[in-house]
Amino acid sequence: MPISDFHGRLTHSHVLPTLLLLAGCTAAAHGPAHQEPRDAPIPDRDAAGLATWIEESCADAPMPAECREIAVARVAQERGIAVAMDVVARLDVTDAEGHALTHLVGIRGYEGVETAPEAFAACTTLYQSGCYHGVVQAYFAELQRDHEAHQLTEQLVAALCTPLRTAPDQRWSLFQCLHGVGHGVMLANEGHLPRALEACDLIEDGWEREACYGGAFMENLVTVIAPHHDHLQGHGRPGQEHHEHDHHGPEYHHQPGPVADDFEPIDLDDLHYPCSVLDERYQMACYEMQTAAMLHLLDYDIAATAAACRDAPSDTLRYVCHRSLGRDINALTNRDDGRSAELCALADPPDRPACHTGVVKNVIDITADLESGVPYCQILPAGRERSACYTAIGEQTAILLPGPAERASFCRSFSGDDREACLAGAGGQAGG
Repeated sequence: MPISDFHGRLTHSHVLPTLLLLAGCTAAAHGPAHQEPRDAPIPDRDAAGLATWIEESCADAPMPAECREIAVARVAQERGIAVAMDVVARLDVTDAEGHALTHLVGIRGYEGVETAPEAFAACTTLYQSGCYHGVVQAYFAELQRDHEAHQLTEQLVAALCTPLRTAPDQRWSLFQCLHGVGHGVMLANEGHLPRALEACDLIEDGWEREACYGGAFMENLVTVIAPHHDHLQGHGRPGQEHHEHDHHGPEYHHQPGPVADDFEPIDLDDLHYPCSVLDERYQMACYEMQTAAMLHLLDYDIAATAAACRDAPSDTLRYVCHRSLGRDINALTNRDDGRSAELCALADPPDRPACHTGVVKNVIDITADLESGVPYCQILPAGRERSACYTAIGEQTAILLPGPAERASFCRSFSGDDREACLAGAGGQAGG
């Protein structure tokens, strides 16, 4: 579709896949599914053969996406996470469905292992690390069965991610784990955002705490934007998507509070809610997700959403809001570089660098590959917008490369202003 067909507004045909990508939900609707993958024995084949079996079995199903979901879930349960991830990698699916399927692999695969770290070891970064998020969601479902929400301690909240803290090359996986913890504490607190954020406050490190906040804010919006499916519904284990703050929250022993619906996830009359009613320490993470709510309320009008971001309560949050918009634009256009750049141009000129930053970071977040962001930066004209894009790539090196030397070496593969911008993002390693 040419960009002129958008007129600054994205239709629901473009929106649904992205909302499901944010949600980690399936793209399928409820209803009767094709029966073969549900009932037939899984063939004794390798991953390539299993992928072919799923494609052939689901080709004529009434709802092919749900059919694939059923088949992949069975593979994860019966053959394990590693095989299931290999199968998903071979299926011809969109980014949105791929994320949903890998999320499901993590949930279903967790049922067949002894520990969460064992499940994590079998996951990969495929499709925006959905497998890791699924494992964490299943882990917290198990915690919810064993503990009341008010009994959560720092050890319980952060224990899942502990093995990833000691290895410099596991920074990416650590972020994905902590982001998943944010989703998990929302589950443990029955979708009550303030209580979930208080659980994230138990995490002592500022960067880690922000990652947890981000998962909680994403899950808060999922309940509104894509509420139709829950991978954990009716299932359980046998026998049972940064900025640092100095704040460290109080020990988490709140009194049993009102039911979850006393805090609404979204306000039809306030484009900046829930950010507008939350404590200052949550503002950065809140605005990192806020354009998903704004777009939902504004019928996916990009220009109107950019205008709403201009009303953020500070210059810093205005920047973060436009960065959030860039992420959503890139996802909504299915990572089309040209269309993403043209939609970012609907923002005011001072806000476009932030939008481009959001685009390129989303590209890299999905692929876990720094090189994947370079083509987007290359189509931008020289100047502030292009420099912001390369600076964002440099910032991403901090979680994808283990140390300053590796980060600087990557940035030095560029030339001129592009190199200097990348080095600035990577931490100012500009020599050589």
